[in-house]
Amino acid sequence: MSLTKRGRKIRDAAVFSALSAVLIALAFVSLWRGNSSANVGFGEMIAGIFTGKNGTVNLFMHSRGPRTAAAMLGGACFALSGLMLQSATGSRLAEASVTGMASSTYLGHFLYATVMPASAAALAFSPLAACVVGGAVTAGVVFLSWKSGLRTNRMLLVGGAVNCMAIMIILTVYLTSGTNASAGLNALVGNLGNQITGEDLIGMAACALAGTGACVFVSPTCNVLALGDKTASGLGVNVTRARFALIALSLFLCSAATFKLGLTSFVGLLCPLVSRKIFGTDHRRLVPACALTGALLVLGCDMLCRLMSTVVAVPVGIITTVAGGTVFLVLLGRSFSGGDK
Repeated sequence: MSLTKRGRKIRDAAVFSALSAVLIALAFVSLWRGNSSANVGFGEMIAGIFTGKNGTVNLFMHSRGPRTAAAMLGGACFALSGLMLQSATGSRLAEASVTGMASSTYLGHFLYATVMPASAAALAFSPLAACVVGGAVTAGVVFLSWKSGLRTNRMLLVGGAVNCMAIMIILTVYLTSGTNASAGLNALVGNLGNQITGEDLIGMAACALAGTGACVFVSPTCNVLALGDKTASGLGVNVTRARFALIALSLFLCSAATFKLGLTSFVGLLCPLVSRKIFGTDHRRLVPACALTGALLVLGCDMLCRLMSTVVAVPVGIITTVAGGTVFLVLLGRSFSGGDK
């Protein structure tokens, strides 16, 4: 092994360790401080977590723990969904919120919750319903974007139209069904203040683990696709089949994320972008890096929202949309100036 490769591995391990430490510290602060007036000392919090004998700490774990876990799981799923979609399309502009994937999967969750009884057993199948609805819509987007191959800019335009239609359907049902429209709209833009149960977390964790494992498995294929269609075909990869498989994997991860994060936009754009800057383009490193940065980004934004919210809860999706939307417009401008069609 050359010194350069050894040095890169050491550097990557150090960065991974540092990011993991920051995530653990942020999760601890999320549990410890939250946004309520009731707090305990640092040492008391540490002891309460490990012993389970402090009533206030147990209350924090029960009330703040699910929100913290959902933010990390949803952020990791959104980031990996974006990475897989970008690998499938060959464009770093591709992301679930701009291709209609996020809104269509959330529509699946919404329709399923509307027609099914509110029970833990029924909600366990909500991601499956989201995959069905999102898959049908995404298949339509891909079909309309296909012209001798998948055209990314056409996919962005079609996805934008689908995104608007799905959101309008959701808003119309919320406003005319007599349900709590305010709570529904907060959930739509990623308000993690809504109740999150243990069953919800188990479902999200199972989907996140399965999706992450699948991303690790297909990471060599992603590396080959990055070389170009002709090179990938010459190396024995069925390019069309591989792209469809990656889109399906992106859809699955997006379904898990929108279950509780709603339309928390541009996480799948920001995290792959940052991860590539730090770790390079090898997907064997990008997969764990995106999962880590996704969890860190959403949890950090949720903490910022809780600090900002005094009377009215601020949804986490507002911060990610403002930040990610700005980056998306900059990248889109560069893409057009570079002559992309």
